[in-house]
Amino acid sequence: MKNIIGRDSILKQIDNLHDRNQHISIVGARSMGKTTLLQQVVRKHVAGSALFMGAGIVDLRHNPPTSTHAVLRRMGEVLRDIFTTTTAGALSFLANEFNPDSPEEELYDQLKLTLDLVDEAGKRILIVLDGCDTVLQNPSIPVDLWNSIRALAQRNSLRLMTGTRDRLVQLCYNPEARDSPFFNIFYTTPLQVGPFAEPDWEDMSSKYRENFESPAVREIVNWTGGHPALVSLLLDRVSEYALEKVKKENVDQAALSLISGQSMVLETLWRDGGDENRGDIVQLARGSLLVSDLPPDRLKFLLARGIALQSGNKVKLANRFVEHLATARQLDVSSVRQLFEKPTDYESNIRPLLELRLGQIGGDPTLRRLVKRAVQDVASDPAGCLGNARDVVERTLSIIWNFEAPDGYIPEAWIQEWKSKGISSLIDRIPANRKLPAPDRRGEHCAILRVATGTDKIQQQTQGLSKPTFLIIDFIAGLGNARNHQNNSRLSVGLSVSFCFACIELISALNHELT
Repeated sequence: MKNIIGRDSILKQIDNLHDRNQHISIVGARSMGKTTLLQQVVRKHVAGSALFMGAGIVDLRHNPPTSTHAVLRRMGEVLRDIFTTTTAGALSFLANEFNPDSPEEELYDQLKLTLDLVDEAGKRILIVLDGCDTVLQNPSIPVDLWNSIRALAQRNSLRLMTGTRDRLVQLCYNPEARDSPFFNIFYTTPLQVGPFAEPDWEDMSSKYRENFESPAVREIVNWTGGHPALVSLLLDRVSEYALEKVKKENVDQAALSLISGQSMVLETLWRDGGDENRGDIVQLARGSLLVSDLPPDRLKFLLARGIALQSGNKVKLANRFVEHLATARQLDVSSVRQLFEKPTDYESNIRPLLELRLGQIGGDPTLRRLVKRAVQDVASDPAGCLGNARDVVERTLSIIWNFEAPDGYIPEAWIQEWKSKGISSLIDRIPANRKLPAPDRRGEHCAILRVATGTDKIQQQTQGLSKPTFLIIDFIAGLGNARNHQNNSRLSVGLSVSFCFACIELISALNHELT
């Protein structure tokens, strides 16, 4: 946005909080005008005001700093500019007290001394940290940075404002840094910068009353959903017509020309977020959704960008630009999304997905046939699907022993190793002749393979079977027990799907490890 439109309401909130000597956090989605808003605030105080002797912006969005030293250096450079360009009077000498090439500890001391002198003079400075997101999300940034800024901000001479896409502490990737008291210095409720609300539209209407008919302003609302970048874009395009009084049809004409011209602002809006978000938009273009159909984070994405509105328990599109994009760009949404767009689609379409994956792998024909049988019942009869678990395990054990112990006896080397490590609980269950347990004694087979594939005391002894593959076998065996010893009504489609995916991965792993 080149010029700020609306926002009188939030600007008044900022003034009120500055009067109360608060640090302020501004939060909003991409392209909601956070930086424009912060620039407007700085312009108000940059040359001095009743509240601040000066103001400046520390730009952390471009070429994000990766160390405490780099952040403190940028803060110092902004302070130096304030003392150089504003009417600092007796404090103007402080512009020469900062050396950006100083080591980190000296930089901090210089900032501290500068702010102490400003405090003694009874003055205050406003510093805006714009685009903290990348710095906060860098896990290598130490907690010392945030503690240092907090220590500086404790002085009455410094007030901070930040602009980020979410709450500061939630953006912080360094677990240790999340405990920094820095995050507690700001006013308890971040100020939200979102789509234009009613006060913003009223402000805009009053500013453009002489140039726009009332239906034309309403049409701007319909096209943009209050997305600030889209409002600015549409107003700029309408202004190219140099009309004395803009009508509704002029707004429509300007909007359609932006769509046909494939505006980069529209492209960025469509690409913002992920495939799931675009899938939600495509679905909304076909009709409203229930709030319960959307996970909270995806609903928040739509509302925070003026893409949709929530009315009661329903969500509907509120942005005609986005509606046009969704209609024209449905193929941008993956085929997976199209198959599983609604919760009810999961049970309808999961079987073809499993069959497709099963068809992509080789493996033992008998085992594949058992799994194919299970897949056929995956959604219609979960209990019947899981009823194949024991057969799958028995066939799997047969394949494993044909590779690991083709003579039908547990390798002597395994037993000697277990004896040397004192695995008595297992040794006592092995026959004197080392013969493998009967096929239906799956628990004993699993006990042997659990140790033979390696433990915290014993290295892997199996020649082919790996520990991850054994864990799949153990999982499937457990599901077989659940199927036979629990109330079948408790067996869900999700559980049967997990079983089928595990079986398919088991076939693939055995084919790789035992051939």
